[in-house]
Amino acid sequence: KEWVKYTNDWVTSLIQRGVVDSQEHEMTEKSRLNAWKPTTIAEMYIWLGILIYMGVHNEITVEDYWKTSRLEDQRPEHSIIKFMTYDRFQILYRHVRVFDHTEFANGYENLPTVFQCVESWSQHLQHATTELCEPGSHLAVDEAMIRYTGRNKQVTRIPNKPVDTGFKVWIAAQLGIFMRWIWHQPGAKYGPVGVQKKPASQKKKTKGKVKA
Repeated sequence: KEWVKYTNDWVTSLIQRGVVDSQEHEMTEKSRLNAWKPTTIAEMYIWLGILIYMGVHNEITVEDYWKTSRLEDQRPEHSIIKFMTYDRFQILYRHVRVFDHTEFANGYENLPTVFQCVESWSQHLQHATTELCEPGSHLAVDEAMIRYTGRNKQVTRIPNKPVDTGFKVWIAAQLGIFMRWIWHQPGAKYGPVGVQKKPASQKKKTKGKVKA
């Protein structure tokens, strides 16, 4: 319900200003926003379902999911095209907001702006996971990457990773289920957000034997 309100409010503000995004690019006659109509809770669930479907059934491009077979080009037909058009999916994909664009900190001022925007949703997911899953004694703590190829100071690049560019997080997981996670800020003076770094004096290893 909140996503629907945030998204409708965001797009309305764009249309009123005559722009198509937060970068203030001017709206033109060909802009998809000209055909905008307010989204609904039901439509948001459909959109999320399509995203999940895409994660299971891979295609080369997003547009391929909406392409149908022709005489010289036989291809599988995806049932999602019955529920949402390609243009509608794309306009939602670009403009869905999980935060109030007028005030998204909500007590998370200690986080970088990009993480403030999604922290409420992040906390909700972590709470739901730990409510539904009772972890055993064998937990793994490791780094993970959330794919993101846009421009942002918080983007981390790790060569040779399956996802080598995006936002880095530190996770506590078991059997592939992420139970808890914290954000990571790139740079030598930063690191896991909210974790206080040890003073340099405590990092030095003691040489020789320790006297009893």
